Amino acid sequence: MEQPISNNKDINFRGYHVASFPSLKNELDEDNNLITPQEVRYETLSWIDREFNPDRFNPSEALNDGSSPSEIKIVYGSSMGDEKLIEMNNKNNTMNNKRKTEKKYIASPPKLVDKKPKFSNDNSSCSSSSPTITELSKTEELENQKTENQSYSNYGTFSNPIKNQNLNYEPLNNNFNNNKFNKKDSSNEYFIIDHDFNKTAYNSYQNSKEKLYSVVTDQETNIIDDSETTPLTASHNHSNSPYKSNGIVPFLQTWSIQCIKFLPAVLLGVLLNLLDSLSYGIIIFPKHESMPSTYVQSGISMFLVSTIVAQLVYASGLSKFKGGNGSMMIEVMPFLHIICQTIIEKIGADKPKEIIATVMVAYAISTILTGLVFYLLGTFKMGNIMSFFPRHILIGCIGGIGLFLVQTGIEIITGYSFELGFTYIKNIFTTPTLPIWLISITLAFGLSIVHTKIHHPLLVPTFFITLPVIFYLIVWIGGFNLDELREQGWLFNLISDDGHNDVPFYTFWTYFDFKATQWSVIPYTLSTIFALVFFGILHVPINVPALSVSVNTEVDINKELKIHGYTNFISGLIGSLQNYLVYSNSVLFIRSGGNSNIAGFMLALGTFALLVVGTSFIKYVPTIIIGGLIFHLGIDLMKEALVDTFKTVSPIEYLTIVLIVVCMDVWGFTQGIIVGIIVACIFFIITLSRRRIIRSVHSGPELPSTVYRLRNQRTFLNDAGIQIKVIRFQGFIFFGTFQQINDYINNMILKTDSYDIKYIIFDFKLVSGMDYSASEAFIKIKSNLKKRKIYLILCNVQPSSIDPLNRVGFLSNIDDDDNNEYFEYFNNYDSAIEWCENMLLETQYDASKRIYVLKTLEDGSTRLLLTRESVYNNSNNYSSSSSNNNINRMSAFTPSPSPITPLSACKSVVKTNINEFEQPLKLLIHTLLNENNEVDMNVFTELTRYFKCFEIKKDKILWDKTTPAFENQIYIVESGQALLYTVNENSNHVIKEKVTGTLVPYSVIGEVEFFSKLQHRTKLVAQGGSKLWSINYSNYESLCNSHPDIALKFIQLILQCSSGRMENVLKHDLIKSLY
Repeated sequence: MEQPISNNKDINFRGYHVASFPSLKNELDEDNNLITPQEVRYETLSWIDREFNPDRFNPSEALNDGSSPSEIKIVYGSSMGDEKLIEMNNKNNTMNNKRKTEKKYIASPPKLVDKKPKFSNDNSSCSSSSPTITELSKTEELENQKTENQSYSNYGTFSNPIKNQNLNYEPLNNNFNNNKFNKKDSSNEYFIIDHDFNKTAYNSYQNSKEKLYSVVTDQETNIIDDSETTPLTASHNHSNSPYKSNGIVPFLQTWSIQCIKFLPAVLLGVLLNLLDSLSYGIIIFPKHESMPSTYVQSGISMFLVSTIVAQLVYASGLSKFKGGNGSMMIEVMPFLHIICQTIIEKIGADKPKEIIATVMVAYAISTILTGLVFYLLGTFKMGNIMSFFPRHILIGCIGGIGLFLVQTGIEIITGYSFELGFTYIKNIFTTPTLPIWLISITLAFGLSIVHTKIHHPLLVPTFFITLPVIFYLIVWIGGFNLDELREQGWLFNLISDDGHNDVPFYTFWTYFDFKATQWSVIPYTLSTIFALVFFGILHVPINVPALSVSVNTEVDINKELKIHGYTNFISGLIGSLQNYLVYSNSVLFIRSGGNSNIAGFMLALGTFALLVVGTSFIKYVPTIIIGGLIFHLGIDLMKEALVDTFKTVSPIEYLTIVLIVVCMDVWGFTQGIIVGIIVACIFFIITLSRRRIIRSVHSGPELPSTVYRLRNQRTFLNDAGIQIKVIRFQGFIFFGTFQQINDYINNMILKTDSYDIKYIIFDFKLVSGMDYSASEAFIKIKSNLKKRKIYLILCNVQPSSIDPLNRVGFLSNIDDDDNNEYFEYFNNYDSAIEWCENMLLETQYDASKRIYVLKTLEDGSTRLLLTRESVYNNSNNYSSSSSNNNINRMSAFTPSPSPITPLSACKSVVKTNINEFEQPLKLLIHTLLNENNEVDMNVFTELTRYFKCFEIKKDKILWDKTTPAFENQIYIVESGQALLYTVNENSNHVIKEKVTGTLVPYSVIGEVEFFSKLQHRTKLVAQGGSKLWSINYSNYESLCNSHPDIALKFIQLILQCSSGRMENVLKHDLIKSLY
């Protein structure tokens, strides 16, 4: 257990006083294991403080001023008297070391340094006032003695600094024998090593090592050292065994000590088996006139035999659980009764010999089949398959078993079998045994109430051990006659067929008579047997992991299932019943000191002795004890199913649990399980259909394509892209969820009046599949959209969804132009949205020609202005008023990034054809000049001198992450295209590349890294046949030196071209986050 944090006001948390933060202090007091966001934030602030104030955290001064660069723990060594052991925990594993030592340490985050810390030999370095130094009490040292010895014996023991001055400093990886014990890099850890003691300890270790004999670890058992044996392995001879040289006397002494040590746990285990056999063994066979008179004693014997078989297998060392308790599987009791009832109905109650013989064979077959299923599950590594079975159905079955046990307890005491109707209620309340079963059920209710207040595991055994003492004390005081009490039902009246009270334990084997067995009746019981096997295997995959956590033992669930297969198969072959590893008994047995295979074998011997003694003692057991045991388990199971789950499960799941309990009681257990599964499937479909199948809805401008478009085109698409609707689906699309899609298409798109939707993109990236109904419904949506002349575009369709769509002909005839006039299909989203953008540009973008106007000023300089033909007068020269109107119209067309020269200052205004210019002048003007923007013509003319051309014949990498920053260039695409990739490496060192940008003609790239002189974090690949122009640092520096004003204008024009690109980058990141 972690020690609670003290309430002292001087508590420090990671270098900060907790008293300064009351809210944090309260949180620490409430939950010591919880790391709150405030704690993380305080730690972050401390790291920032270290970054800017490194002198305040000098490790060489840490020990002198009461702080420490890492945690120090002082404990008392068990082998060196008062000498102290000092452990400096690894700086990178602070929290793990806290949990391992089961202590709560609070310290400031350490600063990683390369130099060794300097330790002072003065005792002040270990001052108790240091907030990072904690002394463990000797009691805690004794509790953790084994762990501490294992931790420190590998690295040496530290002597008292005052007594031993021959000290030096060594890294951990230089210590002796470190390669054997140190499994991680501890180069950052330093210890004060006492070499004199190391030599002594090492020599002592070598001398003691010669006295030990080697142990071969068997991977198929849980025996890992010489101290752990079983009766099956104790007789093995070891060549170096001390028992061989010292004789048999020490051997017997050792065994005697071990037996005495395990005796309390064994007695407790035998008591639990006795109580279980009395409560469950007597109900293995139903109370029916066709059953033998010894069916109660035989049922108890069968219970004990099944328990002994399981206990012997678990104690043999096959299971990883040392001291695990095996017992008969009590959850199958209702199915056993159903098997008996089926056989009695088919054979007839007048043939008791044939009935019991057939029942025994059916019981054995069910046990053998259970063992085979367990073994096959373990062999084929299907230990987790039962985790797919709905938990609430299992809980409903448990509740049904609890109700069955309550009814069975009443039947055992009163003799009336449960029937639906008023007659049954009248009989049980008018029977002379009414006080007996009322007292029994009252005791069970009282015990359940006490159990909610007192959770000690010995409460139930103590309660039922005390009851016989009280019962016989009352009998003795009242002077009651035992025979009269037995006749009244207060004691069991068990007499065998021959009139003797004593019934041998092997009596149930005499029930087997293969000649009298009615083999034709066995097939009628198979359905119940299969239900029994199915329900029986559900508990083991739950009990084994739970027991593994409770006793801190790592197990292989598949191996444990195979072991359950062995125990059940053997039990079935000898004519007994199903068994399994009992969680509650095992935990109680192990925690009582029985954590050994020897203790498990002793428990099997004690249970066998109980079996041999016989069942004659049952006639002295009060009926209220047997009834109380059965009622207690039944009430406990019903409470677990109907009460404990009331506020923990959903209303639908709780309704399923109640329905299963009722159906099991009315129609039978097999029918109840089937009804529960069917109802669970219906409710699952209803619940799943409520999940949102539409993950998100976007418009075209929200998730644009990765194409580097011109600024004017991107501005247009930001306005017109609202006609594109992107719908992203998720999960599995089936008949229950498709209605969401249909409703959204009808209500949100087809009935929208504010704007028209022209393109709808269905993104199936996160769709895991679809059924036939959904595929058919998509055809209907496609037809409705076609009638309204709306394009339907599909993208990212996964293989699990392609097949259903192909089967209904949705994608198979995609090349048919008549049927797919308004339908397109793309492999990825970027291609789909790019196609929609191109369609908008083609059909709605202002297709008028770009007009370049060349203005000549009075000083002889020329300026170039870009506009559209729709706003330009067809005449080449402007004249007075019309010219002013056109200029005003051009100014209104798009905002001007720079002032436009008025016509009054122009000497002439002439329309010019830029396409007649040579490259790269034409490319620079088309790329850098935006609409309604006026630039000095000399800027473009001068820039042409500093750009050089690249003609790409085949794909070429222009840059990647390894390209040095001094090689950065600005590229402008003249023809062809280039692809921009993001390169990511995952934890498995697998490099993935994804296209995040497509450069088409007149696109600019590389300006950010060029002007900031940063290394690229992407990869740019120019496709074959492309032509690009670039400017490097050498030419740019020449431009800056020769024409600084032009260089400044060049930066302005470049930034104008890329002004909208950052927004697109963020949108592309949004696309990646959605996937």
